[in-house]
Amino acid sequence: MNTKSKPNIIVFFTDQQRWDTSGLHGNPLSLMENFDHYAVEGTHLFNSFTCQPVCGPARASLQSGMYATKTGCFKNRIPLKKNIKTLAKYLSKEGYATGYIGKWHLGSSEPVKKEDRGGYDYWLGSNLLEFTSDAYETYVYDGQNKKVFLPGYRVDAITDAAINFIKLNQKKPFFLFVSLIEPHHQNNTDDYPPPIGYREKYTGKWSPPDLSSLVGSSPRHLGGYYGMVKRIDEAYGRMIDVIKSLKLFDDSAIIFTSDHGNNFKTRNREYKRSCHESSIRVPTSLIGNVFQQGGRIKELTNILDIHATILDLAKVKNTSHCDGKSVLPLVNKTSKKWENEIFIQISESQLARSLRTEKWKYCIADQDSNGNDKPSSNQYTETNLYDLDADPYELNNLIGISTYDEITNSLRQKIKNKIKKVENITSKIKKAENINNPGQMGLNPDSFHRLKKKLFIRLNTNKIKLKNNLRIIAIIFLIFSASGPQIGKGLKKIERKGIDVLFALDISSSMLAQDIKPSRLEKAKFEINKMVKSMNGDRIGLIIFSGSAHLYLPFTTDYDAANLFINSVDTDMIRTNGTSISDAIEVSRESFFQSDNNKVLILISDGEDHEGEALSLAEEFKNNNIIIKYFFCYLFIEYHQN
Repeated sequence: MNTKSKPNIIVFFTDQQRWDTSGLHGNPLSLMENFDHYAVEGTHLFNSFTCQPVCGPARASLQSGMYATKTGCFKNRIPLKKNIKTLAKYLSKEGYATGYIGKWHLGSSEPVKKEDRGGYDYWLGSNLLEFTSDAYETYVYDGQNKKVFLPGYRVDAITDAAINFIKLNQKKPFFLFVSLIEPHHQNNTDDYPPPIGYREKYTGKWSPPDLSSLVGSSPRHLGGYYGMVKRIDEAYGRMIDVIKSLKLFDDSAIIFTSDHGNNFKTRNREYKRSCHESSIRVPTSLIGNVFQQGGRIKELTNILDIHATILDLAKVKNTSHCDGKSVLPLVNKTSKKWENEIFIQISESQLARSLRTEKWKYCIADQDSNGNDKPSSNQYTETNLYDLDADPYELNNLIGISTYDEITNSLRQKIKNKIKKVENITSKIKKAENINNPGQMGLNPDSFHRLKKKLFIRLNTNKIKLKNNLRIIAIIFLIFSASGPQIGKGLKKIERKGIDVLFALDISSSMLAQDIKPSRLEKAKFEINKMVKSMNGDRIGLIIFSGSAHLYLPFTTDYDAANLFINSVDTDMIRTNGTSISDAIEVSRESFFQSDNNKVLILISDGEDHEGEALSLAEEFKNNNIIIKYFFCYLFIEYHQN
């Protein structure tokens, strides 16, 4: 338990890291094993976002607790004003020793002048670390602006310096901000330089659905990017090991987060600065001290809330400047009301604003202005609308489709209110033009027709005919019968409760057996694809498992993207040997957790359960109104909604 009046506070801050690099968000490559482990034991902010997907503005917001239009740092290369109170200034007054190590990006020069360092007592940093260093050549500046070489791979070098600070300041409350450049690209080479040997390990492996569909620069960059993430996690784990060995864990609050994500040139001509999840959503956890056993926080939070939380931990009383809110009431389960909406300002690539709710993503842009020229506008045009339940990777832009007018009208008013509250501007928003040409607004004809199917559901049960050589395919009729089919000749908008169908596919080495041609695994993939082709409007997801299980494809209605993921599955994607059906069932329960739809899980395996826990776990689930059926070598579980 905490033995100090105030906990040590450590921010472990990465740069340009996507939320789905974490296994807790479906990445199957075990890139963030330390993050995932400690987030489960502590507090995991499941829906965590930036408020500005650009390095400098996001950092200014975290340090100040205010939106970029209030700090004045609405784009890169604008220094933080000296009169703005930062985290360090607030915590220094509370008796904390403050230290900053790594990338700053809020100064007016290199090295950073003392008056531009945000009030931090200890300093070992660089304004633009990507320009003063390389992967194995890390140069920073100390408090006297003397150039210092830190040996080792850059992530390790910065982490080693952080560990040294912790050891030297363990006797008194301290606030340490550790700011890595990784997994940001190395600007001068347009590369993601991981440690030696790490790029090859992850090249050609799992790719998120948006990158698989839109590609961008990911074939060239993703392997290096993943390698950088892996080393970040290793360094994070090593820092926690030191904190535990010094017996400081219970006295320390450790926050892991990032400034923004990475779209790999899929949404624009660079890596961020868009409204999409790939650009704005980040991995975030809070561990140690009061955060242990806080669990998964599902409410929407952003980087401004991290600022407010740090002040709350330090018992800072004057927080009237904060645009965010402390998450401690969510952790303590004392929060009575939480506004589940995130307002995002976007600059440089465009002058845009976005609103993220639990279900919807809505974006507007001033198409007559340059995002580098001014911080705000009073006129915008609608550009993007996504249904995040049906399309979590935002592959189908729904803006301009009249069916969604009611939703769009509501979101338009909400974002106007946000702009007024945050920026004190009364804005006008031009409605998007109705889509007459399927090629408009980034929709190709195939996508347009898929959208029409989602909007006007016509299921004729007499035409549903499934032929398959695997007995489990017969179960698919249960899915369609549960979906409430509608019969009729005319197109008609109807309300319908969808089905969430989750496939769990065994990728253990025994699935390579060729007793079924061309192999058990290839036959299973073929049959899953046949089922997917028969679906209409229901969400599908995919779990892969062998000795462990991972969510490979989050729920989506983009069946083309799903087929790509299904076809890419192979037996070397999970290095843990075995066949843990029980793990697959547990991951499915976690995947279904946030869904209110009817739920169906189909497990496909050769039946060799090496863990031996599946039957007992299934019996436990059966007591909770879950029906279990066995077909040939497949286990079928249907989750019933009460």
